[in-house]
Amino acid sequence: MGVLAATFVALWPLRPASAAERERFLTQEPTAEGPEEDAETPKDAPRPSTPPEPEAPAQPVPEERALAPARLGAGGELRVFGGMHQPTFGVAVMFDWAFRRAALGLLVDYAAWLSLDQLAMHPGALHVAATAQHRVPLGRLSLRQRLAVGPAILLAPKDSHAAGSTGLFFEAAPLGLEVHTRVSRLAFVFEAFSLALSAPVLGPDPVIQTQYRATLGLRF
Repeated sequence: MGVLAATFVALWPLRPASAAERERFLTQEPTAEGPEEDAETPKDAPRPSTPPEPEAPAQPVPEERALAPARLGAGGELRVFGGMHQPTFGVAVMFDWAFRRAALGLLVDYAAWLSLDQLAMHPGALHVAATAQHRVPLGRLSLRQRLAVGPAILLAPKDSHAAGSTGLFFEAAPLGLEVHTRVSRLAFVFEAFSLALSAPVLGPDPVIQTQYRATLGLRF
């Protein structure tokens, strides 16, 4: 009896399904697994898109500091120079009124005369001259040409001529260059060549100095 009871219990789940169970299994609709959808939301409605991440603002590129414009209007210039042929050295101060391509002004020029043979120096002459400049702007550079004309005054006796004798001074500088800086109204000046004639004594026994000058200066 015990063996029969155990066999019945083991074979009970394998019993053939009844007709009612088979009909219920065949007519039952399968249900899809997954999250329930909102009945009010249409199936074709677009889903909200994820907003793009904001881009980092572009870092400003530092701009190179621009050069200051060329000096216009009233101003001045300080130069030092040395000369060949009849050796000389000196200093010049100029006050002028500058336009974009020209300048007009007054020059005070002192030139000492050197004697290389005797290793001596003569006080030379003082020149007071009217000046005119022509300028060609080229970005941070300006080419320029300069003329100066005025009296030349002898500062010490020379041969038989007394100090204070007055003659003529002339200078032409065809090769000038201005280099503009980032400081307003300031420029470096370089003149590779100028021809200067200093003649403080005119007449039958003239005193004339012919000088080929090179100049460095500062324009302000």
